[in-house]
Formats: sequence, C-alpha cells, structure tokens
Amino acid sequence: MRQLQFTFVLVLVLVLAGCQERIDWKLDATDSDILVVDGGITNELTNHLIRLSLSNANSNQGFRPATGALVFITDGIGSVALTEVPANSGNYYSPRFQAVVDKAYVLYISYDGKEFIAADKAVPVDLLSPISIYPVDSLFAIFPQDGKSPS
Repeated sequence: MRQLQFTFVLVLVLVLAGCQERIDWKLDATDSDILVVDGGITNELTNHLIRLSLSNANSNQGFRPATGALVFITDGIGSVALTEVPANSGNYYSPRFQAVVDKAYVLYISYDGKEFIAADKAVPVDLLSPISIYPVDSLFAIFPQDGKSPS
C-alpha cells in the first residue's frame, strides 16, 4: 500500500513538472523613467523618510534610485529640506519634526529639470475599539467590537 502511494505521488509530481510552457509577454514599456515617490509623515517626533526611485521596464531588476533631487516639506509657515542619506541611495530624510493634526503639508520635489508638488493634511487617528477576550476550554476567544472606522 505504501509503495502504491509513493508511486502515485511520484507520477503526479512528474506530470505536473512536465506541463510547463514558456510564455513570452509582449509588454510595451513606453515610459520607463517615471519618478516614483514613497513616503509619509506622522505625528511622531522623528526623521521622516521619502524614497525616490525611477520606474523600470523590467520588474525583475528592482528599483533604480533617483539621486540628486531637491526635496522639501513645508507647512506654509516654515519648511525643512530633506537630505539624501546615504549618498546616491534615493532615500531622503528630514530633520526631526512631527506633523500636527489639521495642518496642511506640501511636498516639493525638483528632479531632472522637473518639479513635482503634492499636498495633504494630517488627520486625527481614531482610538481602537476595545476587544473582549473570553476563555474557551484551555484557550481564549477574541471578539472585536464594531467601531466608526475599523482598521
């Protein structure tokens, strides 16, 4: 019986491994140098990170860092310049600051002769709703409560 099971599994693996066909995707990558911006600011007093990279026609090659950009964050009253650390990494860090609720922030980027501007406002975070924990046998069951904006 055990020999029959082993034989069945071996045949199944060979059949599944043998059913492969190469597919060459014909993708048209017309814009391969699009600036990709990844980052955010929070209400934590910390150095905030904005990562700049360039899109890549071949997704298997990863991201190419966008280096040498000028990056600023302003709240309309003052502004902070972000510094690329380490050099040529595409990682731009701000000095330590924290976002304030209901204040608008503007991200300004100057890269390769082009300017990019984005704006947003910090919003308050809702407190998490309480959860109920009840013992069940030798374990516990967790029952979350419905909230206004569940995470």
